[in-house]
Amino acid sequence: MIRILHPGSQSIIQDLGRYGYQSLGFSSGGPADRFAHSWANLLVGNNPQAATIEMILQPGEFYFEQDTWASVTGAVESVWVGDDLLPSWSGFWVEQGSIVRLNKFYGIYAYLGIQGGIAVEPVMGSRSTDLVAGIGGFFGRRLEKGDNIPVLPTALKKDWPYDEIRLVDAVPKDNLSPIRVLPGPRKDLLKDHTWKGFLSQDFIIGLDSNRMGIRLKTHPVLSPIPPPVLSEGMMPGAIELTPEGSLLLLLSSRGTLGGYPVIAIVISVDLNRVAQRQLGTAIKFKLTSVEQARKLWQAEKDFICEKRIIWHKRYRKGHPKDSRFVCFHLYSHF
Repeated sequence: MIRILHPGSQSIIQDLGRYGYQSLGFSSGGPADRFAHSWANLLVGNNPQAATIEMILQPGEFYFEQDTWASVTGAVESVWVGDDLLPSWSGFWVEQGSIVRLNKFYGIYAYLGIQGGIAVEPVMGSRSTDLVAGIGGFFGRRLEKGDNIPVLPTALKKDWPYDEIRLVDAVPKDNLSPIRVLPGPRKDLLKDHTWKGFLSQDFIIGLDSNRMGIRLKTHPVLSPIPPPVLSEGMMPGAIELTPEGSLLLLLSSRGTLGGYPVIAIVISVDLNRVAQRQLGTAIKFKLTSVEQARKLWQAEKDFICEKRIIWHKRYRKGHPKDSRFVCFHLYSHF
């Protein structure tokens, strides 16, 4: 059992999503940063589908009522485990009665993984929280102070060294390069100079952005605006051009239908990057090809499937740091 001492600005439970119900109006949902969520699970020996706790903008604080392995990934600098300050993107042993507290965020989303995964009841095949529908997760709502979160039982691997941490081989760092896109289904409705403006201008991430989508504003606004279209199905990464000339980039909790023309689609590997960009910062877009998008997706998938992890001697106060590294590969399907 994990008790919530402080949920930060918003903490919710997410797995990889709820599929098969979009025709009924239920979003697939899932984590805003699928890569970080997947690694939070892999670092504690879970399947990537297992449920984690997703924190937004501010760090959470958690009391562990049992011995277990835990992990922290995403846009957070480090994590306190009792009196130990450990790096993010790591898996670590937590003793019963310990407090895990995340440090400062440098992006938007962070993930807490726990061996076995969160044990809330699945709704329509998923433990993901849908705040709009009020289903899934912990009674369909945000986590609150005092909530006791159940964890699925698991056979703890006693052969894992408790005094060591596991680190991702290559922690992803966003170099703030342009976000790569493919032409959207309504790109042909744009004038040539409007499309060129989309690919050349800076767009500012609005402060009213959330898990449903990122609002992007630019000056001058994109024009002329294409005529209205019938509502059609929407996917994460779709970029809609609004009647005001601004953009709406849809994320995991987007609605299933939309009526603004979709002029571009963010490729899957860059959707995690753009979701982590800080509010008020600028982004640019860059056109890529379907072939290149597939290669990048396959490279990310291979990296996750290989589970590239480094063992590192855990640093404890008063003890010398051991720089011994041992790399290993565990192959699995994802």
